[in-house]
Amino acid sequence: MLTTGKEHSALLKLLRLAREEHAALREDLADLAIARQAAERSLSHADVTASARRRRVMAILATYETAEQAAREKLAAASARAGRLEALVAHLPQKAASAA
Repeated sequence: MLTTGKEHSALLKLLRLAREEHAALREDLADLAIARQAAERSLSHADVTASARRRRVMAILATYETAEQAAREKLAAASARAGRLEALVAHLPQKAASAA
């Protein structure tokens, strides 16, 4: 596969964007984990008689768990995308790489 310097530059830009997306998703997942842990602590400290509060906190926990699962799936897709781009860039001919 021969690529021009312009195509190589575009691939490198896509790779950079994929890496940035991956990093942002990792941060989002970490933030969600922190929020979920705070909600879990709140639930453990909730008064047994405050059932309405417990239900609200449990609903919030369910939302965080759903969001975490979605973030994990997006992170896996971003990681795979970055891996494919890295492999593609790694296999470019040296001539195209030096032209960029």
